Amino acid sequence: MFDTISIGSATLDVFLKSAQFTVKEESDGEEYLQLLHGSKMNAEDFALQSGGGATNTAVGLSRLGLRSSVIAELGTDLPAKVIIAELQEENVDTSLLIQEPDENTAISALLIDSSGDRSVVTARGAAYMLTPDDLPLAKMKAHWIHISSIGNTEVVKTIAQHCKKHRIRFSWNPGGKELKAIENGSLHLTEIYPDTLFLNEEEAEIIRSAGYDLETGGSRIVITEGERGGQYYEHGTWNRFDSQPTEIVQATGAGDAFATGVIAATLHDRLSPEAMQWGAKNAASVVRSMGAKTGLLRQSDFPKI
Repeated sequence: MFDTISIGSATLDVFLKSAQFTVKEESDGEEYLQLLHGSKMNAEDFALQSGGGATNTAVGLSRLGLRSSVIAELGTDLPAKVIIAELQEENVDTSLLIQEPDENTAISALLIDSSGDRSVVTARGAAYMLTPDDLPLAKMKAHWIHISSIGNTEVVKTIAQHCKKHRIRFSWNPGGKELKAIENGSLHLTEIYPDTLFLNEEEAEIIRSAGYDLETGGSRIVITEGERGGQYYEHGTWNRFDSQPTEIVQATGAGDAFATGVIAATLHDRLSPEAMQWGAKNAASVVRSMGAKTGLLRQSDFPKI
């Protein structure tokens, strides 16, 4: 049995940070990344590593001393080999990964401006091809399962049903397609009802706009608010938590790092106020480095474990 299984997307991420990536606000109020067409630009910093919610949280949980596994769909191509090799180096079990020879592993290019904000171009490929039939349900034995962006609501429902049937604690950070399904009524928030529902401010507003009271979304609701920290709902009460001041090099992976810290703290029998501190500390560390995994903290960074 594993301590944790992370289920979601797996990508190969290329991070490029350049002062030549500029942002302009147009009359419609939107901000646009500006690149000089046909030009060659220099990047002051870069990273190449695996990404996606499944691999980010799996590595984070492994670094925090948990027996971690991951379920995601890949091809059998070079990006898949790079992703698997990195996961194995991080002591993440890869036996539950699904590989399809006729699919392309997802790749993302993350263009980061001098403020740390990023624009992402993604070829999702196999990352959004996971189906309920792909899930190795008989092998999905763990103390905790974390669901991130999958792109298939039936997969999310199947995992939630599996967890409830086998009394597995689980958390959920819905992705864009899952949020769209909640908006249009094809997925009901109460169908999932995880132990912990992770949302950022924008995601929380989408769910509220769909007519839901957030308090009905899970046993514990956590809303992150960037530099302002965030809030969590538990036992009928909303409580606030603080972020940790930090220099932002890039923001990718902060949400996954936060969830990782909260889950690990919970499994190490910490109460929610301390779990939020673990999450905030992990997120602050990640945004100080290039890549979504580089700054993920290790068990030794939390000496009370």
